[in-house]
Amino acid sequence: MFDVTTRATAGLLRRAFFLALCLSSVGLQGCGLGWLYMRIGDSHRIHGAKILEYDTTADRFRKAQESYKRALQYYQDSLLYDQVGNLDLYHKYGFTYLQLSPPDLDNARKQFEEGLKVKREKADKAGTTDTLATTADEDYSQMNAGMGTVVFWTAIATKQEEKLEEALKYYASSEATSTHVTAKHGGFFDKAMDWMNLREFLTPVPARVLAARVHLYRARKLQERGHADRAKTDLNNAKEAIEDALINFPDDPRALAEQARMHYLKGEFEACVKVLKDLSGKRSYADEVENSLLRARALVELGKPDDAIAIFTEIHDRFASLGASGDSEEDKSKTLTSAIKKRNANVKETQDKSVEAASEPVERDPSNIQSVIGRAHAFAAKGELQSATADVEYVLRLDPKDPRLFLEAGKAFMTLKNYDSAISRLLAGYYIDTKDIAINYWLGKAYEASGKKDEMRDCFRRVFNLDPTSSFAKEVQVHLK
Repeated sequence: MFDVTTRATAGLLRRAFFLALCLSSVGLQGCGLGWLYMRIGDSHRIHGAKILEYDTTADRFRKAQESYKRALQYYQDSLLYDQVGNLDLYHKYGFTYLQLSPPDLDNARKQFEEGLKVKREKADKAGTTDTLATTADEDYSQMNAGMGTVVFWTAIATKQEEKLEEALKYYASSEATSTHVTAKHGGFFDKAMDWMNLREFLTPVPARVLAARVHLYRARKLQERGHADRAKTDLNNAKEAIEDALINFPDDPRALAEQARMHYLKGEFEACVKVLKDLSGKRSYADEVENSLLRARALVELGKPDDAIAIFTEIHDRFASLGASGDSEEDKSKTLTSAIKKRNANVKETQDKSVEAASEPVERDPSNIQSVIGRAHAFAAKGELQSATADVEYVLRLDPKDPRLFLEAGKAFMTLKNYDSAISRLLAGYYIDTKDIAINYWLGKAYEASGKKDEMRDCFRRVFNLDPTSSFAKEVQVHLK
């Protein structure tokens, strides 16, 4: 009881102190109502992020959304009173739109584009246009980073992977003009931020980390299509980007999280687990849920299914508790997509599902689905047919239109050597997406294992026709002679 009261009192003091800082600055030169509204908006944006970080109640996602929306209102008011073209405002405004669930990509883009326009106009007046793209300026850097993130998520949502190069160009511009901001430990303001536990909100995600995410996303997609050889280029580029980031930001949790993902994609599972184990528990924007899922998948690959099952179960239990019968219908309908966001708008998780957020029951959240399908693989590795089957059926009931889930279900049954069950799930995935090369490949493998050679050849023939340059096609070609 004492601890709860003490923490509540400290929280009130911190809020009051932050408000006092804002009010006391109104009279300072260059600080007017526009600046004050921006700082109040900052407080709501930070409050929303902290709700997601510390609040454990079922309505924390709704409350976080409300905080972000209030922040947007204050940023809009700040623009009305802004007489100096405060560039800091534009990227904060844009990134808050990205914090919404689902993210508002159109409005985020408008803010970043407007901020870049104001910056160029100022450069034209100052006669510095020629050096704009090479001069260190964190506001300019962050607006380019924001544009890169908007383009990146748009590429994922629309499946226009050619846009990934455009995102990389924005991130390169961001890196070229970044001042490599790190959290300082000097003056009164910095100490005040420390006291209010706001230190982590002062350091933007390194542009090179953002670029690494693009490369890793593309590498994963190439691997899924049977082009591990081509994926090596992106993996090497990601490695270089992460190493560059760690030079300026040693032990940055966000860079380390991407390093772990890189190790996983390269099949370096021991290294992946080690990085994530060292990262676990650090206060940062690094996504604890996503990192735990990645660690558990690596443990399955390392032949440690029991450890993986414990992690998958812990994640799933969090979602199950929020969907308990005691919750209101309104709480049940709230999405948990915010839970798997990075704790800063520009470090959004880049998996496909994360940009398709909608108001779904909590159990349909991508993290919950991945925890259960991951556990099914872990049970399959142990040879536990009943438990694996239960998890597979649970997941397929939640999202019966996702062909990749049927692919994962089929692979789990292949591990169990239950080929009839594998065929039925893979066939269901095939009828959803007949051109998915991996589904065709694994369906052919399942037919091969069950002795159905004619069906096997039909599948392998489709694999070859879909992409004769893929590793899948090269493997099955021998069966087509």
